[in-house]
Amino acid sequence: MRAVGRLALPALTSGRAAAAAASSHQLQGTRHLGIAAASAEGQAARQGPADTLLRSVEYELAHDCCNSQTGQLSFDQYLVEPGLSLEQQRQQPFEPPDVAALRRPIPVIFDLETTGVSTNSDCVTELAALPVSNSSGSSSGWSSLVQLPKGKQVTTGAQRANGIHDAMLAAEGVPFTDVYRQFLGLLQRQMEGAEPGTYLLLIGHNIRRFDLNLLQRQAQETHLPLLRHARFLDTYRLAEHLRIPGTGNALGDLHRLFTGAPHDGAHRALADCRANEVVLRGLLAHMFPGGLPDGSLEGALHAAAMHVDAAWAGWVQPPGAKLKVQRKAARQLDVTAKLSEYSKSDDEVATLTDELTAGDPLADSDRFISPQARQEQVVALQAGWAAVQADAALRASFLDTPIASLKKQFKPKERKDLEEAGVATLGQLLECFPSRMLSGTTPGMLPDDGTLDDRTLLTLALRVTSPPTVRQAKSGGYFLTAEFSVVHPSEAGLHVPGLPLDAYQDQPCKLKLYDFRHGYPFMLNRLKADLDEAGCVKGGTAVASFALKSREASGTWMIDPKRFNVLPAEAAAAAFCGEGQGGPFMVEHPSKGGITPERLKNLVLKGLTLAEEAEAEGVLQDPLPPELLQLDEEGPPLPSLLPALRAMHDPASEEEREAARQRLAFQELLALQLKLLVQRNMAWAGAGAGGVAVDSSNRMLALARASLPFELTGGQEAALEDLLAQMAGWPPMQCLLQGDVGCGKTVVALLALLAAAGSGYQGALMAPTEILADQHFRSLQRLVQDMTREAGRRGETGFRQPRITLVTGSVTGKARRQINEQLENGEIDIAVGTHALISDSTQFKQLGLAVVDEQHKFGVEQRGRLLAKASPAPHVLHMTATPIPRTQALIDHGDMSLVLIQELPAGRSPVVTRALRDDRPEEREQMYAHIREEMAKGHGIYIVCPFVEQSDKMEEVKAATQELERLIEEGVFDRADCGLLHGQMAPVDKDAVLARFKAGHIKLLVSTTVVEVGVDVPQATVMVVEHAQRFGFAQLHQLRGRVGRSDRQSYCYLVYDGGDGVRQKMKVLERHSNGFVVAECDLELRGSGELLGTRQSGHGLRTSFKAAAIPGDRVLLDEARRAASRLLAEQPDPRQWRPELVGLVASEALLELDTVTLPSLG
Repeated sequence: MRAVGRLALPALTSGRAAAAAASSHQLQGTRHLGIAAASAEGQAARQGPADTLLRSVEYELAHDCCNSQTGQLSFDQYLVEPGLSLEQQRQQPFEPPDVAALRRPIPVIFDLETTGVSTNSDCVTELAALPVSNSSGSSSGWSSLVQLPKGKQVTTGAQRANGIHDAMLAAEGVPFTDVYRQFLGLLQRQMEGAEPGTYLLLIGHNIRRFDLNLLQRQAQETHLPLLRHARFLDTYRLAEHLRIPGTGNALGDLHRLFTGAPHDGAHRALADCRANEVVLRGLLAHMFPGGLPDGSLEGALHAAAMHVDAAWAGWVQPPGAKLKVQRKAARQLDVTAKLSEYSKSDDEVATLTDELTAGDPLADSDRFISPQARQEQVVALQAGWAAVQADAALRASFLDTPIASLKKQFKPKERKDLEEAGVATLGQLLECFPSRMLSGTTPGMLPDDGTLDDRTLLTLALRVTSPPTVRQAKSGGYFLTAEFSVVHPSEAGLHVPGLPLDAYQDQPCKLKLYDFRHGYPFMLNRLKADLDEAGCVKGGTAVASFALKSREASGTWMIDPKRFNVLPAEAAAAAFCGEGQGGPFMVEHPSKGGITPERLKNLVLKGLTLAEEAEAEGVLQDPLPPELLQLDEEGPPLPSLLPALRAMHDPASEEEREAARQRLAFQELLALQLKLLVQRNMAWAGAGAGGVAVDSSNRMLALARASLPFELTGGQEAALEDLLAQMAGWPPMQCLLQGDVGCGKTVVALLALLAAAGSGYQGALMAPTEILADQHFRSLQRLVQDMTREAGRRGETGFRQPRITLVTGSVTGKARRQINEQLENGEIDIAVGTHALISDSTQFKQLGLAVVDEQHKFGVEQRGRLLAKASPAPHVLHMTATPIPRTQALIDHGDMSLVLIQELPAGRSPVVTRALRDDRPEEREQMYAHIREEMAKGHGIYIVCPFVEQSDKMEEVKAATQELERLIEEGVFDRADCGLLHGQMAPVDKDAVLARFKAGHIKLLVSTTVVEVGVDVPQATVMVVEHAQRFGFAQLHQLRGRVGRSDRQSYCYLVYDGGDGVRQKMKVLERHSNGFVVAECDLELRGSGELLGTRQSGHGLRTSFKAAAIPGDRVLLDEARRAASRLLAEQPDPRQWRPELVGLVASEALLELDTVTLPSLG
């Protein structure tokens, strides 16, 4: 063992002695939290030099793990759940103990250093642990370097971060098995002899998502036992919850906040443990400003670790533990209600954040496959897909049988009516799902005004006071009437415990059934006969479920005749007397063409019976094999196709229907994801020869990284490494890079461009506006100049500065012709520009990487024209200004791999956001006073108005020009401090205004939304958005992102008009700074109709999906993406799939995707 520090005696004293002393909570001296000092006898027995003690500890840890007879390691001897063998631990699921019985934590801080930032593929390079004491000083701790498994290497980013390299690990590292053994031994010693109610508490920074997952995964792969019966406390998540002003959530930022000094030794495991102890104490002081619970660190840790719905604490989970598919109804969400829930529960927000920022299964599957194997997969898929398109038998399904050919099963009129209603095949008939659900109140509940809803069913025992009668109306037609009174269920022969016999004595309730039909009385006579047969004769009793239409002035309730059902005795008894039974439940089919709902249901059930017969005869099989129906290991599988269809059309309960809907929704989403991934693979024509191969180790990229005036964040490092891996060769990259506002996407894209240039290719970056293009060009220009200076400082000879240029519509004439010539002959390495890059006159010699920023502002054809300028096909990187909702990204951009940057640069604090009503002048004056304070500090201010000038239709909207004049005329601000910026200004004037604002000559800039993207002024600290209700969530979040771009605390004021709905929208932005959450809220507000806007041909997504609900089925969509990636990896040839599944994927009706999204990437 390589001991960086030494375990202090109190860390390893007897837990039995600790239990007795700690019960009084009088912790003293340097004793560890929850571990009292050993008895005098115990201490005397261990007296001796420090080295002797350390060797004794090492021996005991190893001895505890060793079988005395065989000498083999036996982990069941010292696990934190003694009594379970390793095999038993594997077989027996962990059941968390009752938290009410837990009283005292044993806290240990731990930290990992790793080869990279992937919990799925990277390995531990260093492990450290630091038991925590109640006093300000803890033990010196323990750490060890870890040998890497064969074939593993430390990534460049990790080496730059912590200084650990492969040679160091080979020389000083210990095998992971031994290090993990020592770590578990240390934990076991802390818990030894602990009293009941004591629990192990593992503390770390970002351990919830990273350290615990990676450590547990590597232990599992090495066949070692997992950590169980331990809770965790994540200081990163706790800091995120506390939102301490003036700091970010990174460990270094928090350490600097609480100590005033930088974190020395950052990114080494034990140093990070020590820094995290300081941070932990500081965070708990903020969490409990009135004093620590019980006056001790132990009390505070216990309170924090057991906090209800805490995102920062919980039970340690097995590696890769993921969200289970939610077995509950996905509904069209009430945005304000849902977002209000998020505001209440930090754990729900954290869960949503984890869900929305999860890695892309497609990227994960691509990462672990060799280029040769990837090429073989693509070739197999292309050959198989061509075959299934040519041979209809390979994609045939019995459900595609035309209704017109089913002459024995359907009468001529039925076939004719279905054809006229647009139902051509058996499958289309079975997809005529019910359009309404009716759920019931508690059986026996009397009607009230709240039940006057045609979706609410009541279940009551009724006495017939006037039997069903059919009469002819004077005006023509016929009507049926019947009258009832509510009675106690006992009068209908039911014994209902808990319902007194006199329950209705003082609450007489009368009901009337009235049904009118034109023409002949046939339907009414049949209804009367059915009611008579059910016992609805004068004086008779019956139990019925029904909906109400209205209430007459006399107080009589009018029953809806279409929703009146007399229950048979068994169903009545189940409704009133069955255990756990709720109210009645039923579904209603829609009218279709001239087919009534009742008739449509009968036709569907007839078709379903036919399909079941075909399945029994082997003519039809479920499109999804059993392994695809098992979404998680522990939960039940999704139902098979035909049972799910029957449960959709004739469900016994709401739960049964929802399980069926999820099955059918998963099938739709899986078919969509398969189609998108097939489309992605089919675009890669050829055998892969001559593709663009970018060398990630080239000198230009290394020099660019060394020239940056800052360190890349872990998120940027991970994203760049991911992109470089995808650019290493064929097939060409198709990637969507996104992250929150200010996360540093641009520098990652610029480094990727320089990597391509350093490998001998050209790069192009296309932006939607000249302001944004100019911003990118200047950033690249500064980086290139820094590279030149760095090369000179290093004395590198032969370095050629990359040649860059700006191509916009403003560059014309001779200058433009010269640029075009230089691009075509390869003299220019990187071109940054606008739409001018895709003009016919602009050609590239060897385009290797095309970056499209703000990609949603370019059409499919425009993006395709840029890619068509190169052969072989270039790598393509798409970027977005703000995060795209995950559901939209997986649908609109499902044929791309998704790469996310999930970390903001160090020192960035969340922007404090406040919503103000426009009609409250006192609040506006307070805002202006705050702005003047910020201006006095030399900080910049934005005031954004929606339009440049007023129009008759938008008189209430403040124009930027008029708002500026008002602010000056009313003396709010001095003219000398103010400037104006809007999109109608000439480019040279825009540049001049922005230059003055950046230089501080202008302190307040009144602008339109032209500042939404591409404007980076670090000293700007206040953003004011007038008439904020006119902007969407994403646009407001993007505007807010113009401030908070330095270590200065920044603020955003949202000035709005409107009622409670608008206020709820503003509260979301006040509450949430995470762009992924904001984006998902935006989608919920807009609905799903905008999805696939660039891909569809006249159909809305809401009508294309029969069962799936977007965005409500977000979890199912992720599962479908994962299943599609796995299926293509295991069975790349579609001829290996079931024909029914191939038919679904090949169907032209599947969202009618545009197959010409990209030109042939040959």
